Parts: sequence; C-alpha cells; structure tokens
Amino acid sequence: MPSPPRDLTTLPAPSREASIVSARLSELIVREIQAAGPISFSRFMELALYTPGLGYYTAGKEKFGAGGDFI
Repeated sequence: MPSPPRDLTTLPAPSREASIVSARLSELIVREIQAAGPISFSRFMELALYTPGLGYYTAGKEKFGAGGDFI
C-alpha cells in the first residue's frame, strides 16, 4: 500500500538553539531599523546571511549533506 502524501505546507519546528539564534538575529535587525530607519533588502540579506555567529552562513550549522539544508 502506498504511503499517504506528505503535507508539504508544514515545516518542522526549529530546534531550541536555532530558535534562540533566530530571535537574536531578529532583535539585531529590529534595533538597526529603529536606530537608522528603513534598510534596503540587500542590507537585510547581508545581516540575515552574514552577521557573525548569527547569520545563515556564519552561525556554524551544517549546510550540506544529510544533516544540512541541502543534499
């Protein structure tokens, strides 16, 4: 019997550690906007991807392979 289709509209919940990193990064972005006003999309992406220790590429999480986001 075939498996029922997966619900592709629901993502798994992030880990506690990932939630903490995300909250810290969000706070940093909000503080920058509050201090300097609106930011460009490129600035937002720079912060989201490359903020040391918090950005997607700099927070230390595995990106590629079975344990990462990309296989």
